[in-house]
Amino acid sequence: MDLTELKGEKGWKQYTAISLLENKLKELCVRLECPKLKILLLGGEKQWIYYDKSKLLKVSDECFQEMKALEVVSLRYADLSLKSLQFLTNVKTLELSDCELRDISFLAKLNKLEILSFRAQKRPQIFHQMTLSSMLL
Repeated sequence: MDLTELKGEKGWKQYTAISLLENKLKELCVRLECPKLKILLLGGEKQWIYYDKSKLLKVSDECFQEMKALEVVSLRYADLSLKSLQFLTNVKTLELSDCELRDISFLAKLNKLEILSFRAQKRPQIFHQMTLSSMLL
């Protein structure tokens, strides 16, 4: 089954782990209420040969507001501002794989972050920004 749309339904409250990897979602602009969620694996359509930014899953800044218990987050093939992660005060592990990232300075707000993984990023200046941000801490 190809997932093409996700709505902010109330039925998500009881889950502690959700995997929505390699789906056909185009955007995630709803605020999902998942107060018990500890693990989230989220990703857009896998890109095999050519990097096509238009196929990335667009994640809104409000998406994670009701997921404060999250400890492990894996985002793949997504286009997002790291500002959206500022609500994840308990996140310990963050994987960003083949993502288009903006506003990397918000990583500094993740005080409990222990493991950070960037894989196959398309923008090398992200690492330069990370170095500058860590120097300011």
